[in-house]
Parts: sequence; C-alpha cells; structure tokens
Amino acid sequence: MKKRKAIAFAAIVSMVFLFGASSTLSAYEPDETDIGSIKLDYDRVENIAEGGEIYVYNIGGVEHKFPVPPSDFDPLTASDQQLETYGFPSKPQKNTDEYTDWVNIMSSYRSTPIPEIELTDEGNTDEDDNGISLQELEYVNSGDGAGYAAVLKNSSEYFAHVQGDFVQPKITDTLGSCADMFMVGFDIVENNISISSREGVAAGTRCIGTSKYAHAYYHCYGKDKKDISYANTGISFAAGDKVYVYVSYQRANNIFNYYIVNMTKGTQVSDIVQFDNANYYEGKKAVWFVGRCKTPVNTYYNLGKFTDVTFSNCRAMLNTSDTWTNLGDFKDIYIVSLAPRDRHPALASTTNQIIDKNQFTCVWLNYNEYCD
Repeated sequence: MKKRKAIAFAAIVSMVFLFGASSTLSAYEPDETDIGSIKLDYDRVENIAEGGEIYVYNIGGVEHKFPVPPSDFDPLTASDQQLETYGFPSKPQKNTDEYTDWVNIMSSYRSTPIPEIELTDEGNTDEDDNGISLQELEYVNSGDGAGYAAVLKNSSEYFAHVQGDFVQPKITDTLGSCADMFMVGFDIVENNISISSREGVAAGTRCIGTSKYAHAYYHCYGKDKKDISYANTGISFAAGDKVYVYVSYQRANNIFNYYIVNMTKGTQVSDIVQFDNANYYEGKKAVWFVGRCKTPVNTYYNLGKFTDVTFSNCRAMLNTSDTWTNLGDFKDIYIVSLAPRDRHPALASTTNQIIDKNQFTCVWLNYNEYCD
C-alpha cells in the first residue's frame, strides 16, 4: 500500500521549498510592476557543422548552453547524438509505451526560437535559513503550493530523469503581486528521512499576475546556496496550451539538461547546464507541483488563483534503470497541500488520487479564505 502523506510546500526560494516559521500567505503585496527581470546577453555562439547553433550564457557563474537546431531539424529522424547535442529527450526503445509517448511529443515540434534569457529578480536564501521537516499531518500550518513528491530511501539510488505534462491553466484572480509556477523537477522539498540537502532543479512555466501568457521558466538552487532563476521569453504559453517538461541529470559529467515544449504551438527550449561540481545533488526526490516564488526582499509573492490543472505522464527514471516508472508505482509518495497558518482545510491541494498511476489534478478549494 502506497504511503500518502499530506505536507505543506515550504516557503519557496524562487522555486526551492524551504519551510519558514514566519511565512504567511499574504506577506508581500506590492504593485505587479515590482516583479521584474533583467535581459541577459549571450557570451558567444557556437556553430554546429550541420547548420545549428548553440547560444552560450553565463548565468550566476554557471555556463548554460541553449541549442538551436537548423530549420529542417526533425527529432523523429535525428540520431541519438543529434538529440543529445540539441538537448532533446533521448529516444526510448521502440515498441514500448514510452516510445509511443516520445513520438507523440516529438511530433509536435516545429521550431526552436533564438533564446531571449531574462534573469529574474527573486531573493536568495540566507546561509543559516534552516528548514523544517515534512509533516505527517493531514493539514499543516502554512504552505505555498500543491502537488506530489516521490521519494527514494535507498542510498545507492537517485533520480536521473523526470518528466510530466500539463495544460497551462488560467489565472483568474490575484491578491497583490502574484507569481504562479507550474513545474517538474528534482530535490526541492525537504523531509525527515535522512535527506539533508536543499539543492535542486525544476523547470516549467511561470505566469505573473493574470497575464495572458506564461513563459518557460527554469530554477536551480545550487551547492553555494545561490539561486539561478530565469525565464525564456522566446517561448510563451497561453491558457489551454499543452506543456511537456523533461529534466535530466548526468552525474558522470555534472550536467543538468532541461527541455520545455509548447506542444500546442510546436515551440521548445532546451538548456544544457554545466556545473563545475554537481556532486552535491542527491536526487532523492522527484516532484510535480504548483507553487509561488520569493520576492527580491526575501518575502513571498502570493499565489494567484488558478483553474484546475492536471499533471499527466508523471514519470521518473532512476540511475539503476533504463525504463520510466509511474509516480503511482513508487513506494513512498508525499502529497503536497497549500494551507494557511492555523486554518483548515487546505486551500489548494491535489484531488488526493492518482489516476492511471501517473496523473493527478491540483485544485483551489477556497480562494476567499486565502484572501482574508
């Protein structure tokens, strides 16, 4: 029988969930214009013989490579080496469900725009900002989002790949300044089962206020406790667009790779992130979630009211396997719920049920309570 533990999202540092005793749901209510970002210039462009390019950025002291394939690139016929070069998910073994899913996703591909990277102005966590453990309670005092986390306890295993998709929801109401994130990633929640680090990466979409469009978004919380968070303004998502997200980690060469595609429009962005030393990564948690982010002054943006959002194709792959495992097939699964301090019930949560082992829905239960 699977474990189902309702937990709170910790107060998010950009997208890293760190519980803070002083967090409240309406801690920061400036103008929406207070949410900003800085457009970055790329350091160089690397040309690929077959006509592609790689735009190289230095973000927070870490090298990021954004590949742009040639206009006639077709991931369905590309070689394994080409897929790796351009940051696409690798091709699964044929005649499998995973291969069928991969073909469906790759068939939507039309183009990769030249990246336009904007570094967000979110706050960083202090060195001594200690989190608290996940709570084995039906509801908790405070939180900042909703979703699921699969957790590994075997010391020799870690998550090497995680994927998921969802339909971009609409933000229908806001309280002050809001920033909603819809993400897939690794290692961004803490718990009390001998997992000590808070480092992690996540990718997906971010929507500011009730903006008509969300943008591709990436967050990394590194070993030096610095946030690297940015939006790619070349890729946008309207409510109703289908989003697919894939994040992988290559421990042998310290590389994280993320891939975000708007399957409705056929546009995608991928990033190959080269760390000097990514061995800090424990990879014990794979997560699918909705959440809010931290402000430039180390308080928290509110979470805008979103229409129901269903995460599907929620799968992860371990370093010890070459096949995907459904979320519902993991032994330890944690439910993440949003609840205000000293109030019940949860305001935003999952439907408390995983459908077909890889699908769940996040819903708002009572937005008026959140606004009080």
